[in-house]
Amino acid sequence: MTQDRNLDPGSSRHSGFTARVVSTFVESKLSLLLLIGSLLAGMAGLLLTPREEEPQIIVPMVDVLISQPGFSPEEIERQSVSELEELLRGLPGVEHTYSSSARDQALLSVRFEVGHDREQALVDVVTRMGAFVDRAAPGIAGYLVRPVDIDDVPTFTFALHEDASDQARGDQSIDLVQLGRLAEELAEDIGTISDVALVEVVGSQPEVFEVVLDVAAMTARRLTLLEVSDRITAADAAATAGDVHQGGRRIQVATGPFVRTLNDLRNIVVGSTESSQPIFLGDIAKVRHGGLEPTRYTRMTFGPGAVKRGVLAEGDDHGERASVAVSVSKRKGSNAVRVTADIVDVLEGADFLPSGVTYTVTRDDGITADKKVNELVEHISVAVITVILVLMLGLGVREALIVAITVPVTFSIALAFNLMFGFTINRVTLFALVLSLGLLVDDPIVDVENIHRHYAKRVRSAKDAVIYAVNEVRPPLILATMTVIMSFLPMYFITGMMGPYMGPMPFNITVVMIGSLVVALTITPWAAYHILKYPEEGEANQHEEGGGLVAKLYRVIMGPLMKSRALAYGALAVLFLVWVGSLGLAAVGVPLKMLPFSNKDRLQISVEMPEGTSLEHTDRVVRELADLIVEEPDVAFVESFAGTASPHDFQGLVRHDFLRRGPHVGDLRIGLLPDHMREMQSHQIALRLRASVEELAGRYGAACAIVEVPPGPPVLQTVVAEVTA
Repeated sequence: MTQDRNLDPGSSRHSGFTARVVSTFVESKLSLLLLIGSLLAGMAGLLLTPREEEPQIIVPMVDVLISQPGFSPEEIERQSVSELEELLRGLPGVEHTYSSSARDQALLSVRFEVGHDREQALVDVVTRMGAFVDRAAPGIAGYLVRPVDIDDVPTFTFALHEDASDQARGDQSIDLVQLGRLAEELAEDIGTISDVALVEVVGSQPEVFEVVLDVAAMTARRLTLLEVSDRITAADAAATAGDVHQGGRRIQVATGPFVRTLNDLRNIVVGSTESSQPIFLGDIAKVRHGGLEPTRYTRMTFGPGAVKRGVLAEGDDHGERASVAVSVSKRKGSNAVRVTADIVDVLEGADFLPSGVTYTVTRDDGITADKKVNELVEHISVAVITVILVLMLGLGVREALIVAITVPVTFSIALAFNLMFGFTINRVTLFALVLSLGLLVDDPIVDVENIHRHYAKRVRSAKDAVIYAVNEVRPPLILATMTVIMSFLPMYFITGMMGPYMGPMPFNITVVMIGSLVVALTITPWAAYHILKYPEEGEANQHEEGGGLVAKLYRVIMGPLMKSRALAYGALAVLFLVWVGSLGLAAVGVPLKMLPFSNKDRLQISVEMPEGTSLEHTDRVVRELADLIVEEPDVAFVESFAGTASPHDFQGLVRHDFLRRGPHVGDLRIGLLPDHMREMQSHQIALRLRASVEELAGRYGAACAIVEVPPGPPVLQTVVAEVTA
């Protein structure tokens, strides 16, 4: 038999559409162009597609803040909230309404269905409220309608605080007023970054002028407190008084200006003597710089892991110090990795910060997302190498090389489609690629194996053998691809928050499988034709003889099972017992979870003291909790907040933690060592802290919860400790 032998009678190399496709690509340079173009498109997708740790979830929510001074929570609920809920519940797309009433005010949250248009939801709420304004309850001072957007969740937070080394040397401390002023300057610089949407400062204290009146001096000059107060208020005002026309020109007259310096304040005329001499504020009061009565406290405390994490140097003081938190949110669709890198550049280039002030990054979702993506890319690389090694053992080096070519090409097609359709590179996207790795190699393996078999037969020429072999396995290739796609098709119809969260899974697997089929009909035959060695006449037909280690091992195992009915049934019985044992794992305490426990580098403790608790008492509890937590060896820092909420995450957005205000509330943000630097997972650390937190919270009658930030939709939060006195 020679290479020039024609196809068998009754068959044609060009029969069918797929056969014509294979025939076109097997010798054409189109295959090489498709290969190079796919790799370039995949490289562009990998570099240009935004990287995030979690997929984007669109959950339209609109908050309506109701102001009704003088009314009790029950009255507001009955007169205003119930009426407004009835009006808004009938809007198209509304899924749930939530309300919370307090004295003088109430909050009504309207949550629309996942995927509903956010702008339309806001327009519908405002329009409905405006159309029925005549039904508003008496006493309502006003409404505030505000959309709640997932992009408002900060992707980067940092704490500005006193430098540890300077504090250890006993240098002059810096107060919250100075820290707040520096934080505002940093916030202004960060706000100039193109992809930054919102910058907020938490914990700063405003700078004020303090006036300490001398009662004796006021009495001697026959001045009352009310008169002095009115004169100060009138002096600290500016207004446009009108126009003066003079010489054909119009001159605008303005009163003012505002009080800007201590001398301006001292020189305010607050009265006059009987001889018409002016009485200045400096004559009856001491004027100085000061601060308002504290309404919140924010502090940083460093733990044993601070040096390992790199937030402190060896020998620095780990003690408590005042701090101001700054949170930064990115624009929708922007790359979190690039945005956070730009923020760090601004911080490192802030030359106006004095030597005694530094910052600590407390949350960097860009680094976290980049790290997770890189880890999964490494896992994909390891999986690809493993698959190639297995193929080398089972098929051969040349055959494994052909299959290896198809893997990056197919993944490149998937990454390019992710960029085109607006998906981000996140943990679900990469998990789908890892999952599909074992599926996408099936088509090229079947192609290469059948081509190898026809090469070994030497019945037809190399080109005809490639075309005939691929055309022969065409129906099972198409059916197998469609079967896999259909098995993941139900995931397109998942509702609720899990729908968009798991959306990248069926999309990427569908693209990968279709791409694998296209590659199997175009690039794989071309690569096989150019890489596989056509056997010379007289060479041993090892394929037909079943040569190879894998084939021999398969015969050793399956031979006895095929010959002995008892062994066959015994093998089936063993498999059945293993299956029953897997079902019994739940009975022995193995948890059944859709998502695994997370191992993040941060925890949160929310503190809720009884109503009426003073700020100082709440701060005492928060500080004791911080002192307790920093003893944990895996803790790098604890950022504590009293009287205000910490910069929120997604679960805080859904729960509206950012509205927590008042002297009875507190928060602690715990920074742990990175997961590769500790043996325990974050949820295990939280469980270990539970007893101590319960005891301390119970002693003060506080409600306290340790919350671990979980993987996946943050609404599936893991509350590992909850204490209610």
